[in-house]
Amino acid sequence: MRKMIWLAATVSAACVVGVSVAVAAAITAPAKAELAADAIPLGTSLGQMWYLGGFSGLAPEGNSGKEYWTITDRGPNGDLACPPDGSVGDGLQFPLPDFSPEIVRIGVKGGDLKVKARIPLRFASGPATGLPVRTGKNELGYGPGGCADVLLPSPVGVDSEGVVVDPRDGSFWIADEYLPSVMHVTSDGLVVTRIVPAGTGASITESGTNVVEAFPAIVGSNFRSNRGFEDVALSPDGRWLYTSLQSPMDNPGRPPTPSPNPRNSLAIRVFRIDLADPAMPTVDREWVYRLDKGAGNSPLADKVSGLVWDGTDRLLVEERDDPSPANANPQNTVNTRIYRANFAAASNILGTVWDVTPAPATTDSRTLEQWFVPGVSGTPTTPLPTTAPKCLWSDVAAQLLAAGFTNGKIEGVTTIPAHGSNPPLLAIINDNDFGLLASIPEQLNVLPFPETQGCTPA
Repeated sequence: MRKMIWLAATVSAACVVGVSVAVAAAITAPAKAELAADAIPLGTSLGQMWYLGGFSGLAPEGNSGKEYWTITDRGPNGDLACPPDGSVGDGLQFPLPDFSPEIVRIGVKGGDLKVKARIPLRFASGPATGLPVRTGKNELGYGPGGCADVLLPSPVGVDSEGVVVDPRDGSFWIADEYLPSVMHVTSDGLVVTRIVPAGTGASITESGTNVVEAFPAIVGSNFRSNRGFEDVALSPDGRWLYTSLQSPMDNPGRPPTPSPNPRNSLAIRVFRIDLADPAMPTVDREWVYRLDKGAGNSPLADKVSGLVWDGTDRLLVEERDDPSPANANPQNTVNTRIYRANFAAASNILGTVWDVTPAPATTDSRTLEQWFVPGVSGTPTTPLPTTAPKCLWSDVAAQLLAAGFTNGKIEGVTTIPAHGSNPPLLAIINDNDFGLLASIPEQLNVLPFPETQGCTPA
């Protein structure tokens, strides 16, 4: 989630090579429902009331298009500059440090979003928090008292960012940015299993949950802080779960800034998890999804914020960027597009040299992320993996703007059959960051399903 900066002194058209591009459908006004920014109070801190928001995932409940599951992220927080270096970004202030991220059931009634159920996350050892899990990779946490109010890393810390419902038993699978991890959660909010990168499990054993170290160790050591797993997608039978890092990894790490800079990379790592045994999940695929290139040698939009199952090893993938300072609404992003990607045609890099750190000589000592920085020349000894073919499926920003709505920070995406309609409908929900940047509502839009003629990735 994006954060507001608090200083300590105050205590507070796609160009896709080799694939065709979807033809845009005629845009009609989408249905819209809103939850007012001040609808549900959470508590008072730092001289203000905080309200429920921060919705960061979306899954349909049934086929009506009238009910959904969403999830909050870690709660209100803002950058805090503290000694010894006083730099912004190393610390986060949590106005409500006892806040537990929540699974939220919402219903649509006319133009209103109604909260029908709230399920706080918890572990065997107690309630979940939104506090950072471990130092070194996550920010330092501070409470309402500022720099003197130090919050210790929490083994039950969660920055939840995506949710799906397991059709086998009504439980949930949730993406987490902190470790990063994927969590299996019962229908009443108990985290029973947490899937983490190899070598990171010790930081959460005190939570009392079943810890499975299944993701490659390089993910735990080199993911970009606050850019862990952003969403999950699930096959209709509950067998296959997919997750994605939000942004290219810091691979090699920082500081100093390496050259070429991996933060300019187009390579996003996507994983498939076998849930045949939910208590012992296994990661069996790791693929590369290639972001669209911008005007310079960097991505057009550097984040993946949504995944939707679209067939066996096929996903709808949302690419978006941050709000522009030029926008009147600070929640209004510039680019929000959904692509259809075929991962069955991509190379499986799990356990290969691309999972090794530091980068081996067979890759000319460059990492996967560095090789996918635009403008990089040369060819590694080890052939580069084939990325998932993709095509533009829906320009969400264009649809919303044409209908008269702002293009909000969309962090929840799903498709709904909607009474058996064919094609189905596309539902999206924004993340209002608990009102940190602007007092805006949580807004759910149901968009016309885009025309997909020509959008069939190889």
